[in-house]
Amino acid sequence: MAASMLQLSSAFTSVIPEPTSMIPSRQPSLSLRNMRARRSGGASSLSMLGNFFNSDPKKAAVSKAKYETVVVPPDFRLAAGFVAGGAALCLAANNYAAGVPIGLIGAFLALQTTRVRFEFDADSLEVKILKKDGDAETLADSGDNFAVGGANRWKYDTFTNWEMYPSPSLPILVYFKETQTIPEGQIHFFPVIMNGRKLYEIMEERCPRLPRD
Repeated sequence: MAASMLQLSSAFTSVIPEPTSMIPSRQPSLSLRNMRARRSGGASSLSMLGNFFNSDPKKAAVSKAKYETVVVPPDFRLAAGFVAGGAALCLAANNYAAGVPIGLIGAFLALQTTRVRFEFDADSLEVKILKKDGDAETLADSGDNFAVGGANRWKYDTFTNWEMYPSPSLPILVYFKETQTIPEGQIHFFPVIMNGRKLYEIMEERCPRLPRD
């Protein structure tokens, strides 16, 4: 009997939980942690949504805008027009006094068309000279500007105005004004001995100008 009571007492003791297991755990329950995680995720989503609506699309576009280097291809039409005009004055009107100088201007423009290039890079317009070494072609520095001095390179953000004369559809001269050479603004004129349409498109995209009427 005593042995039976001892076995019963031992069995009862074994099913009683340890005292430490009765102490509530300080760690948050699984459901509480899930709730906090959901709140954190919701806050992050709201923050991202707010940033999306508060972002400035113009600033984003500027930060992404990186211009590629473009060399405007040559165009001999202006030179050919002067040569043809000079020849017509000489042959048809016997006006050599006017025809010869005009023809010489056309010949000079033809020479410049073979060697002068307008290069638009990431931040500037630069006038370069085409150099040939056998079949290889490279663009070299054109040196200082013969009229006003300084490099023939101007940053886009120094442009204050530009225009094509007499019109973009019939370009003979391209004019632009920049403040890089002198703060008051320096004016430049170049004959359009390159693809006028391409030149207009690139300058319209990259170079500031006064508002058109």
